[in-house]
Amino acid sequence: MCRLSGRSSKEDFDAAKKKLRQWRAGKRLPLRRNLAAVSQALAVQDDPELKHNWERLYSVAQFRQRPVDHQHDPLSAASAPDSGSRKINRWDMLAAVSVLGISASVVAAAFERSAMQEVGYAAHVRMPLGDTRLVHGEHGSCDGSPPAWEALVPDLPESTLGTFSDGGLAAKMVNVCGREMTVRAIRFTATSAGMEDVTLLQDPMRFEVLQTYEILPLDFTDEKGRQ
Repeated sequence: MCRLSGRSSKEDFDAAKKKLRQWRAGKRLPLRRNLAAVSQALAVQDDPELKHNWERLYSVAQFRQRPVDHQHDPLSAASAPDSGSRKINRWDMLAAVSVLGISASVVAAAFERSAMQEVGYAAHVRMPLGDTRLVHGEHGSCDGSPPAWEALVPDLPESTLGTFSDGGLAAKMVNVCGREMTVRAIRFTATSAGMEDVTLLQDPMRFEVLQTYEILPLDFTDEKGRQ
């Protein structure tokens, strides 16, 4: 969506992910310009039947946001008389998308990723001693499954500041595939303070682990116990 709308900042990417979650959950409708971007990404215009259903469902969903006169409900006019109360939700949109030939498993995976933990890549990771967090993720082929943890272990770097462990499955934007995918996440647990440069999944990273100290309350009493 960011590429199609000419946006490239991290803030734009985060905003697009938030919008997609809201649309998938049926919390709000995309604006026309956003719908156009989604339509282009899904090649809706290449299938006349899909394009017709897609635009009809969007018009009905827009109508539902306004006070409804069921005698003039566009959905009721196109279906049985008692169907005017049917609500349009994401599964109606899903039905329209399925006309394009997208498999149910692919669509289900997209919904599953929307509820997953997320991981990104940062060249500089700054964290307190004892903290643990997801710092990277590895994908398989663009059409395949993420690798098993055991397949990544031999290529993990040695670190004097902490340990790398299996972070489970997570959602991550994969530029080479042009979409968000399910990846095998890598978790880092900081065990020593300091700074270190490593190469993780062929990407340079700098880990900075900060020493933390317990802050004790100041004692303003004298030797006789007076404040």
